Amino acid sequence: METDFVRAIMHDSKTTSRIELPLFTTEQKRDVEKLNREILEIELNENRYEFASRPHEAHIQFSNFCNMSCVMCWNGNNPKTQKLTEELVAKVADQLGPHLSLIQPYDGSEPLILTWEETRDLARKYGVQLKITTNVQFLDEEKFNELKDITQTLCLSIDTHVPEIFEKIRLRSNSGKVFKNFAETAQRCREANLECTVNVVLMMENLPFMPDTLRYFAEMGYDDVNLMQMIDINSDSNFHDPLAHFSDEFLEWVKQDCIAACKESKIRMLWNVGQMEIFDYRENPTPLDPRRKEENHFDWRMRLHFPGFCRNVMNKIRIEADGNVAPCCYATQGQLSLGNLNQQNFEEIWNGTEAKDLRRAMYCRDLPSLCTECRINEPMAPRDNLPFVAKVMQEQPEFFAGSCESDLKIISPEHVARMAEAPIFRFESPSRTPEILVAVARGGEADCVDTFRTRASFDENGIGSFAIPAELFARLKTNHGQWIAVWQAGENGTALHRCEKLQCFISHQSMQRLDGSTLGYTDEGYQPLYELGAAKPVGFAKAS
Repeated sequence: METDFVRAIMHDSKTTSRIELPLFTTEQKRDVEKLNREILEIELNENRYEFASRPHEAHIQFSNFCNMSCVMCWNGNNPKTQKLTEELVAKVADQLGPHLSLIQPYDGSEPLILTWEETRDLARKYGVQLKITTNVQFLDEEKFNELKDITQTLCLSIDTHVPEIFEKIRLRSNSGKVFKNFAETAQRCREANLECTVNVVLMMENLPFMPDTLRYFAEMGYDDVNLMQMIDINSDSNFHDPLAHFSDEFLEWVKQDCIAACKESKIRMLWNVGQMEIFDYRENPTPLDPRRKEENHFDWRMRLHFPGFCRNVMNKIRIEADGNVAPCCYATQGQLSLGNLNQQNFEEIWNGTEAKDLRRAMYCRDLPSLCTECRINEPMAPRDNLPFVAKVMQEQPEFFAGSCESDLKIISPEHVARMAEAPIFRFESPSRTPEILVAVARGGEADCVDTFRTRASFDENGIGSFAIPAELFARLKTNHGQWIAVWQAGENGTALHRCEKLQCFISHQSMQRLDGSTLGYTDEGYQPLYELGAAKPVGFAKAS
């Protein structure tokens, strides 16, 4: 997307670039971001394969070097060190720098050593913010001062507060330096108003102590913790996976104890196991960076409009040290390869056959084999409320004269069901009153809502049902999330009954795979190289 606006900035900055001053002010970069989001939303709404928009974020492996060799990562078998060549760094800067908003300089590597200067200079020059994931060993005061003004989010990888366990997980680490830097960084983040998250990979070794670890983080001054499900990306870590070796009952007990610890310590926890849950007890959280708030809101809206469309495929990219380009960090060993910057320009890759076929796959959920195992593209869960509900209630006040109870349960079709014909919804309710008000809203938006009134029928078991009118279904945008709310009139003037949760359904349209695509689909004999956790049970059930 070499827009006139971006070209103008680059032209005016020719002299500036010779002395390595920033090419973009913060406001100019925000304008680029806004324009990019507007173009992307148009492309998604029209189910386009070819994108004029450009990635918001790049996951760049400036090098594969790490000072540690964690059991869930390299596990003592670190690869031969490889760096992006000077030519590739220049190519990334020239072809992506003007458009990028965020860089994650991390991929099985430690970003604060070896290639930190290249990362820092690229961010400063193009007004790009960094999302830094670090093992903390080199995060001293000097390094913190270099990164604080160009970093959006700082993620600290600390899996336990017990040094002996830490050293068993994080092989080759210097735990003394890690815990010293960790103890000092919280205060520095508060003083710099820098968002900071502690990342923890849940493992057999650390899970039983996790509630105490959360209390330790709080005592150190950290109020945001991300507890992550372990992914066996090296095919050698399954022994450490608590989901495989602990019972579901024990895992639930630990989870509840962790929630209690967070509540007691007034911190936020992301329980990123199975369907992600957020437990936020913070009283004074660090305000989000304005650019991040804008992108988060856009991301939230697009997840409602396009359930299951992977955020990495939508507006992110990953570049490996050897020049290979893929959509995400899970696409290793050539899986989902979109091209290579050593042989191609970025435009050829971004709108190449594989990239376009991957977008097609996301629209219609005809996923490559690796994506079928992934939790990242799981659709958003049913919602308690969305913007269109208030609008419906405001426009039809006569239906909402009394109180309302959320005790109507939709039992079919299931959430985010895809269908080619107008569906029949079945529900359970305390009432058998047939008067029903239904609202269907694309993306849950208040300005994209259709309403209709109908009469439900009930079977001998008291299960109610109603149909979406065929003419309404026919005009719905295909492969878009349609969110539904149902209200049932109460008996003899008693309270209304509203559905417990707002669910989504999709008018499905299949899309033919692109000739020449090498993505690899299950029905073509391709299998994912490792499990990404989408279908993994959370612990084993005890025998009765």
